[in-house]
Amino acid sequence: MYSKLNIRVLRFNPIKDIDKIIFNHYIMRRVNANNIYKKLESGHFTFTISGAVSELGFSKGKVQRLIKNFEELGIINRVVKGNKTNKCSVYEYITDFKCDTKINTKKTTKDDTNINLDEELYISDFKDFKDVSFKDYLDSDTNNDIKCATKEGNLEKDNINKKINNIYVDVVNYLNEKCKKNFKPTTNKTKNLINARINEGFELEDFKKVIDIKSKEWVYSDMQKYLRPETLFSNKFEGYLNEEIFEDIKEESNEVWDIEFDY
Repeated sequence: MYSKLNIRVLRFNPIKDIDKIIFNHYIMRRVNANNIYKKLESGHFTFTISGAVSELGFSKGKVQRLIKNFEELGIINRVVKGNKTNKCSVYEYITDFKCDTKINTKKTTKDDTNINLDEELYISDFKDFKDVSFKDYLDSDTNNDIKCATKEGNLEKDNINKKINNIYVDVVNYLNEKCKKNFKPTTNKTKNLINARINEGFELEDFKKVIDIKSKEWVYSDMQKYLRPETLFSNKFEGYLNEEIFEDIKEESNEVWDIEFDY
């Protein structure tokens, strides 16, 4: 039996909430793998911060914030807290028909003492499912609800890809227009740089503002050669964004000059 998608996930913004969408995908893979192996109660999954950091490439702080946010939204509920003996925590993935029920954060299961939470064993058991996509898990004809969730999930994925591709084009075209360049939005290096900044929460208007600031400062100077994606969209992006647009300010004086000539 495959778990249904929590309906609140479909409300995530495809651009601003892309980390949440990826994180939900990651959780769903663990839930459905557990449903197959029957290690825990149906709908439950084991979780470690270090495991999520390693597999998703997110920072530890970002993973901790996502866990807290998903708990507040009622998407997941912690059942067992990890400790020195049991390295993994156990969470329940709350499906949409449970979303409005009161969450008991102190809930425990009868078999808590019998759950093997050894991290190495967990990774070994689930390694075959590590690369299975969200679509593969949900493309089951178990029931009509799951088919519906699959369809909506695929539409959401298509919208994400479309909007991200549009950002590549919009950002690079704006850079070319402002700086008289001819960069291509299809270059992998440029796309990776833009993706990195999007993952940090920046939006299209932020890219345009950085381009405006640095083009105003660097154009027609020795720094003009650095008006390029690898410089503008690097890890210095936030610093550039917080600079003020450079302008030459000419002060005009109303003071009357009393000039004396020595004849």
